[in-house]
Amino acid sequence: MYCSNVKEVEAALSKINSGAVVLFVAEENFDFSKLHEKIENASIDVVGAKFPGVIHECKLYYEGYVLLHFEQEYDLRFFNSSKDVQELKDWEIKTGVGLIILDGLSSDKQEFLDELNYNIGADFDFIGSGAGSSSLKQTPCVFNKNGIHKDAAFVLLLDTTMSLGVAHGYERINGPIIATKVEKNVIIELNWETPMDVYSRYVSEHCGQEVNAENFSEWCAKYPLGINRKGQEDIVRDPIGCNEAGHIICIDEVPANAALYLLYGHEPGLISAAQKASKTAIAESKTNPELGLIVDCVTRVLYLSDSFDKEMGVIFDAFNKGGRRVPMSGLLSMGEISTYGKGRLEINNKAILSAVINE
Repeated sequence: MYCSNVKEVEAALSKINSGAVVLFVAEENFDFSKLHEKIENASIDVVGAKFPGVIHECKLYYEGYVLLHFEQEYDLRFFNSSKDVQELKDWEIKTGVGLIILDGLSSDKQEFLDELNYNIGADFDFIGSGAGSSSLKQTPCVFNKNGIHKDAAFVLLLDTTMSLGVAHGYERINGPIIATKVEKNVIIELNWETPMDVYSRYVSEHCGQEVNAENFSEWCAKYPLGINRKGQEDIVRDPIGCNEAGHIICIDEVPANAALYLLYGHEPGLISAAQKASKTAIAESKTNPELGLIVDCVTRVLYLSDSFDKEMGVIFDAFNKGGRRVPMSGLLSMGEISTYGKGRLEINNKAILSAVINE
């Protein structure tokens, strides 16, 4: 359900007497103080987070709320800090689907996911997202009835099933390149060289133009880095800046000594990836889908621009083919989280997660 303002959220919550509610909130004109009193008085559990934008059916909104109501048996945990992992035990739900929302700019999010994966990763199919602002400045962004916080996270476990498709559509054009020295999300050396020297050389060879630190932001959206994953698409790492030393800063961590590939993206490939992910999700779904959930990287929107409607269109068509009707909601993410193919709980960049959650 899409709500354009707090009054509509309040009206929707007043009609719900059981289950749990998750709110995806678009960042534009969002004032948590106005929302707080509405969710504080709700008779059911309410959690949520702020994102660059939210999705309902085929439309992208930069203002407003997407309200998801889950009526299945559930277990909900809220963490005021992603370091606060001691409660990752004694879950009432033993198997099913997990929704993870965390501060996308928290420095400890990978440790949190690793701990979650270690404790219950084998028993659940996970989908989730990093929350936050498109400005890439860390602000309080994950909330519950007690307030809104930085470095926070929540995990909602549901006694149900889910089918999931994950894709990004970026293609390898060079590599492997070894990340010979890294510090979390900062690449200090590539092939024992200054990262910007290596990156600019390879990108310049492909695009035929000079690429340097001054125009880095113009090219990094088209040319991300990929971490090799056997039998799957590479896990993308999104370069978002470079410093005076020539180090490349990514939005998420890069493993030390990882084999990286320079990737290139173009519109047809990205839209085809969204279609592929959605077709995979619907093909593997049960006959009683409750929700089509879309987690779409905010940088895909920035790159596709006016063509983003095409991406939404192919997803909608996949979800509603052959007389089927799957309600579609989602968000623009700051890191896409999943356990695709029963693998490790991963943070993706520039990807689209397309899921069908069953009743």
